Amino acid sequence: MAFNVIPKNLTEMRAAAGNHIDQRYRWGIITFYRKIVDANPSIPDPLAFNSGVTSGSSVKVIRALKGQIDVAKLKRQCELGPSFKVTFGDGSRGNRGTGNRGNLFEDHLFQGLNDWIETGEYTNNTYKNFIFDLIEQYDLDDCQSISVVAEGAQNKKRPIVFESGNWKIGEATAASYDIGETVTDLTLTAKLKNKPAKKIYLSLKTSGTTTMSNLGVKKTFPKTEIQSGSITNTVGLKVLETFGIDNKRFCRIFNEAAAGKVTSGGDDESPDFDRTLLQGMIRGSIGYGYHYTHKQGNKIKHFPMTKQKCDTATRVISVTVHYGGKTGTGQRVDITVKTPVMELKFNIRDTSGSSNPWPDKLQSAYKFNDETTYSIPTDGFED
Repeated sequence: MAFNVIPKNLTEMRAAAGNHIDQRYRWGIITFYRKIVDANPSIPDPLAFNSGVTSGSSVKVIRALKGQIDVAKLKRQCELGPSFKVTFGDGSRGNRGTGNRGNLFEDHLFQGLNDWIETGEYTNNTYKNFIFDLIEQYDLDDCQSISVVAEGAQNKKRPIVFESGNWKIGEATAASYDIGETVTDLTLTAKLKNKPAKKIYLSLKTSGTTTMSNLGVKKTFPKTEIQSGSITNTVGLKVLETFGIDNKRFCRIFNEAAAGKVTSGGDDESPDFDRTLLQGMIRGSIGYGYHYTHKQGNKIKHFPMTKQKCDTATRVISVTVHYGGKTGTGQRVDITVKTPVMELKFNIRDTSGSSNPWPDKLQSAYKFNDETTYSIPTDGFED
């Protein structure tokens, strides 16, 4: 259904009623329109009609009037019987959000949310249960106006750097990590009566969860320092310190890989990591201020990511360093970090796909304990 006939004056209203409403209701709906506009002159276009019908028995009333008019009373006054359906919905007023959708999941939700905004209906959408939960979670049914903008395709970068004694991810720091506006894929702007407009940032993920930021490490772990057997630059030392990675063993892995075979690999399950630096890196990466939305198969795990939840989820319990990766024979160093509710994985390796053993990226991913998949780089964490 396309409620895209929106009369802006009485002349257009009469035409809309003549073209799209059953003749039994034409006088009543015109009167209905006039009563609303007379009482609310700042809204000359309160009704939207379905262009796909010639004798319809339904109309949408703009959401801005929700709580302002008594629909049942107006219907009785205008002699619109019980079979004539009046519901709130903005119709196609040109306020469907701009922006390109980043994937099919995002596109379906974008369409479903806009269908609900326009018509009040969403039950034909693939993700109707999630949309219902979202409406309930944020009291969206009580909104006077609401719009949605797709932002996922913007792929906003969040580089990670060491600054002022701790890690900074994009604009997020260990002390300030409200990142909703940065990680959003769909942004809803909702206005309730007598309240300021609020924004709801949906961070949508499918094959994994939120991918944490990549750190280019060619300068952090330069070939010359690795070949010398010791990392000496400040940022490189801070990365090693953050995870409790042994400097000499780290260099040995990549030098062995350059020689053709890694022989000194293995796991360190109790490294001397820096809890403050590590939690600062994780919290700045995961952050809060958005609605976590992760599709796995036919199910969607979702919840508002608050600061309290982020802090709890990122409290480090244990760290394991995998020299040579999980097999102990790869040209890489991986790190597994566990918190009360989630597991994180990091790796330091070459990502170019060549036989070059010198690392160029620190990459990372995470999943909650009740999830089955990680967000991962294209070729994953395995050797």
